[in-house]
Amino acid sequence: MSGGRAGATRQSGGARQRRRLAEPLARLLLDSIDDSVRGTMPFSAYEGIDVDSLNAAVFTHRVEPPVYLHLRDAGGAPTDLLDSMRARYQFQIGRQLQVQADLAQLSAVLGDANLPWLTMKGPVLAERLWARPDLRQYVDLDILVDRRDFGRVLDALIASGAEMIDNNWDLVNRQMRAEVSVRLPNGTSLDLHWHVVNSAALRRSFRFDTAQMLGRAVEAKIGSTTVLTLDPADTLLHLGYHTAHSGGHRLMWLKDVERATTDPDLDWSEVLRRARAGGVELALAVVLARVARVMDFECPPPAAAFAPARHAPWGWFAAANDRRHPAPTLPSDRLSGQIAFKNTRRSSVASAVAALASLKTRRGPIPSAIDNPLHVESGGAATRASYLRVVEGSREP
Repeated sequence: MSGGRAGATRQSGGARQRRRLAEPLARLLLDSIDDSVRGTMPFSAYEGIDVDSLNAAVFTHRVEPPVYLHLRDAGGAPTDLLDSMRARYQFQIGRQLQVQADLAQLSAVLGDANLPWLTMKGPVLAERLWARPDLRQYVDLDILVDRRDFGRVLDALIASGAEMIDNNWDLVNRQMRAEVSVRLPNGTSLDLHWHVVNSAALRRSFRFDTAQMLGRAVEAKIGSTTVLTLDPADTLLHLGYHTAHSGGHRLMWLKDVERATTDPDLDWSEVLRRARAGGVELALAVVLARVARVMDFECPPPAAAFAPARHAPWGWFAAANDRRHPAPTLPSDRLSGQIAFKNTRRSSVASAVAALASLKTRRGPIPSAIDNPLHVESGGAATRASYLRVVEGSREP
């Protein structure tokens, strides 16, 4: 699994992109996630890197494990830098073991209750896609269940020792959110989803079918536990959607997408069919195009997968945005260019409308990342019951 620097699939992103890829810090980040390069380039090859900027960059891009292993194996990095990164790497390994322990208990609880579910995102991507599971950091779990079982799953988790993190049922109900967070017995945060699109407004644009996704799930082994997860096509489509609507700026997400294209069971004709049906064609295309500007695909996607980004006005805007704000984002950058990704919808017109609306919203106060309103207790059992009646009703909300 390389996606190596020597490949021929990287697209030109213009002069600014070429300058970005030549910057020492950007090169170090990209070399660390490249299996054909990691551990072969000594620290001296990245002359002029500021340690504070490096620490900020690995935090932003969530690539501290591969950066640490790259620097450790290649040699020449300052001892104090390696010592601090080693401590955080070992902490991450401990968190992964904690997550796996909670996953094993979760699997037993839901299995005993005969409730269908699958796991997605962090742990399964680390185990199935990346060259080694310790390269891809994760600290929590995400599972997907049928909306008609949502209340029963939640009750089973609470009965087994989990506790609610999201207690604001007024807000959950008002926004008709498709996920709530609980804390599992060993301390792992679990996001429990009945749909992969959390926002009710976005669910009108992106039509992922949860029942079908559960029905075509495949087995995966995480630690010692065998679980079900999204099949290769659903994995790639979910990653395309999630990466776009999370801003498309983290290298970890871009590498997830590149790795997902290497799955030997991936059927591109099925990917494109489901993308059209679900309205995800444009989101997947702009993400694939950004990946192609910063790293090589080991298994290049077909031209049809890039077509919406190359021929639609919103794809042109995203490309121009990348030229102004080239990836990977560095701490010295004033802007990261997330607007072109977060606002991608089914069409260019819908994307432009969403972008204009987001600019108006950004004029308001910036919400605190610490004081999460979902954690404030509000609404109680009656509002929870009202929410579940709608979620588990005859029509998907």
